[in-house]
Amino acid sequence: WTLRNLVIGWSGLEKFAEALEAGERALAAMEALGDPEGIGSVLLEVGNIHANLGDDEKALSFLERARATFEECGDRRGTAWTLGSIGFVHERLGRHDAALACNQRALEIMEDLGDRNGVASTLQNMGSLHETLEEYPKAVECLERALEGYEETGLRARLSSKLGDVRYVYTWEGERVFKIVSFYLAHRTAGRI
Repeated sequence: WTLRNLVIGWSGLEKFAEALEAGERALAAMEALGDPEGIGSVLLEVGNIHANLGDDEKALSFLERARATFEECGDRRGTAWTLGSIGFVHERLGRHDAALACNQRALEIMEDLGDRNGVASTLQNMGSLHETLEEYPKAVECLERALEGYEETGLRARLSSKLGDVRYVYTWEGERVFKIVSFYLAHRTAGRI
């Protein structure tokens, strides 16, 4: 697991070559140990690195292997997080239906597990997708539920960083509806606007 943590560390520092090298070593170690959760975790991290580098097809290859590994060993949380990553890559490739399907499946798993942070994160991703597809009422519904989830779990930093997703001006059916959540957050967290 130390090698896997190096993958995450190098990736966080945007030292992707080092992260991929550590990923190769970590994957070999996890395979030698016969640790399916470890294998899935490394495949997920390496897939996310390839996604960060813009190599979407390679990312999907690693991510699909990670998903299959997590499913085979019964790691539902790993499966859900991997589906979120696969959805991200599909979204970037313009495969919005596939992205929504991945996120919907991830949402169902997170809800079943009672993972409120995972539910909120997945709803945020789905809201962004619906906004891209100009399905504004669905986008607002998902993003509002995500914000409620972040607030319930106390993840204020995550909530603050994601307000931009809801601060859009939505237009549909000839109406303009403003969602300015930052005022609500400022009021709730600092007592002033």
